[in-house]
Amino acid sequence: MEHGERRGAKLLSREEREEAEARFEAELAEEHADRQDAVQRRRRKRGDHRSTSDEEARLIALYDLREEVRQRFYKENGYRRYIDSTGREVWLSPEEYAQRVRRRKRRSRSDGLIDRLSGNSRQLLLYAALGLVALVLGFALAR
Repeated sequence: MEHGERRGAKLLSREEREEAEARFEAELAEEHADRQDAVQRRRRKRGDHRSTSDEEARLIALYDLREEVRQRFYKENGYRRYIDSTGREVWLSPEEYAQRVRRRKRRSRSDGLIDRLSGNSRQLLLYAALGLVALVLGFALAR
């Protein structure tokens, strides 16, 4: 095989070869243009970095202002900070706060008989239950 000749080159007609070369060149030119556009976009993006920082600073300032107005509103209307069961901070109106606190107290208390009894009454009930168990065991062993 000669240096200038490629494998399979004789299988293509001259027109097919020229069309393929033109198509390949067009594809390469398009790829080159896409790469150039990407480089230009990156350069513009870097150049716009300052405006992005300005926009971020603007958004932070708006957020801070919103929080300031929110705090003032809550204070003026008697809202109270409440930590819910998931640990999130929630601001509640006085009515909502009272309702949540009542519900939390109700939930924390057990409604069982033993929990309602005072300390001395609990001890007395425990001794009575132990005596009853001893009495039943005594009768069972006596038979």
